[in-house]
Amino acid sequence: MQFHVVVNPAGASGWTGKIWKKLEPVFQASHQQYTVHYSSLTHGIEAIVKELTASEEQVNLIIVGGDGTMNAAVNGIRDLSLVHLGYIPAGSGNDLARGLKLGKDREAIARTILNGRVVRSVDVGEKICHTQSERIQAVSHEKDHSLIREDYVRRFNVSSGMGFDAEICEQADESLHAKKVFNLLLVGKLIYGFECIKLIFNYKPVHYRISYDGKPEVSVDRVCFHCACCGRTKAADSSSARMRMAVMESLQR
Repeated sequence: MQFHVVVNPAGASGWTGKIWKKLEPVFQASHQQYTVHYSSLTHGIEAIVKELTASEEQVNLIIVGGDGTMNAAVNGIRDLSLVHLGYIPAGSGNDLARGLKLGKDREAIARTILNGRVVRSVDVGEKICHTQSERIQAVSHEKDHSLIREDYVRRFNVSSGMGFDAEICEQADESLHAKKVFNLLLVGKLIYGFECIKLIFNYKPVHYRISYDGKPEVSVDRVCFHCACCGRTKAADSSSARMRMAVMESLQR
């Protein structure tokens, strides 16, 4: 069986790359065929996955990284029905891994994936932003006119939010120095609490107009955030309009 391993070596302030170096002997000992693809600033996770899934053949992917890496991966997959996806959590927060109860033994997860058995599917959320014309900074309310898009579609594994929670995530990604310090102290997920405390004193509620599932538009004043979540399910309905992905047995552990 051929595996494509996609690694974000800069993830979690470089911690992900170190985790992969410890994991690779497990892959070597398995005698399975595998190819490692490292992401970079000029060639990211999404671009790599798009290339690997460009054909109409079955592909076995293993993603090594955090929630952001997995988010980029599912957005890069061209046809979810043709991909078996294994995930080895190696990020700062690892919310997806906790939700799927993967456990903390990465070597055990790797061995399970390398057995090559697909045991279940999970839902992948999908959002469509219609006629998005600009981004508004949550604190300053300054507008970024560079984001002009029509029917902008994105998939998500855990949650997709607008407002306060989304701003926390963005600020955490941009706070490279603070994030590195938290990761070195092995408490990387606390960066989100740190950014939350900073933001809570400056955040300004906004006016929202929201429509979902074909229902009439709802107008709400002074909204802090709006979030859609995609949690665990026992089984995925094949007739569902939601996107699905096949997941390697590691997601059961």
